[in-house]
Amino acid sequence: VLFRPSRFVADIHTLRYDRGGGYMIVQDDNEVVLAHAFNRKLEGLKSTVRTADGRTNADPIREVLRDVDQGVISYPYAKPGETEQKPKFSVVSRFAPWKITVFSGAWVDDVEADYRAVLLRLSIVGGVILLGTVLVAWLINHDISGSLGQLRTTMYSLSHGDLAVAVPGADRRDEVGAMAQAVLVFQEGMRKADQLSAERVAAETRATEEKHAALTHMAETIETETRSAMDQIGARTAALAVTAEEMSASAGRTGASAQSATTACAHAMTTVQTVASAAE
Repeated sequence: VLFRPSRFVADIHTLRYDRGGGYMIVQDDNEVVLAHAFNRKLEGLKSTVRTADGRTNADPIREVLRDVDQGVISYPYAKPGETEQKPKFSVVSRFAPWKITVFSGAWVDDVEADYRAVLLRLSIVGGVILLGTVLVAWLINHDISGSLGQLRTTMYSLSHGDLAVAVPGADRRDEVGAMAQAVLVFQEGMRKADQLSAERVAAETRATEEKHAALTHMAETIETETRSAMDQIGARTAALAVTAEEMSASAGRTGASAQSATTACAHAMTTVQTVASAAE
């Protein structure tokens, strides 16, 4: 006995989706169409849907529902109002108590067309994005290469003693700016080292000058004091010479007095002798 409840069939007739292009079909285990939402003339007849190898759609339905109650089959079938068969996928579900199979399908040519359209749009968008990415990457690479080249030139100048060279990119907030800040620290360190070296040289020069001045002052002091001592020694020597001359003159006078005394003594002796002779 065929299962044809009028209410169930009426509900199948009203169920549509996909802007009316999607509908449902119900058939029994004998491949007899019980309800067809699009072509009611097929109801009560055996299904004429064929797969690519010429079999009816009942064979793939039985295969897919062998161990489950629901599955998916594919077969070529013409769209409503068309004669060209196009690939179609159908979801089939078996309701064992009523011994019926309900299935509904969708043509994939629209999906493929939509897929190709989406793929084309994605390709265009992807190409634009890729082109923009390449352009941005080139700009970034050009900016980084230029900045690194300027930093290389600056570091070369610093290595040759040019501490007044300007460091480019120090105000940037990226890795190049961080490298420029490091070069600034390096430059400041070189300036401080150069300043300390200059201060050390100046201190050494000042110490040498102070040492030379001290030695000069000491030599001048020694020379002055020596000259003063020599002058004093000369004065004292002159005074001693005068004293010696005076003592020599005094000695001469003393010698003369002694000579006179000798002469007087000789007269006295003569007189004494004369007196003595006279006394005898």
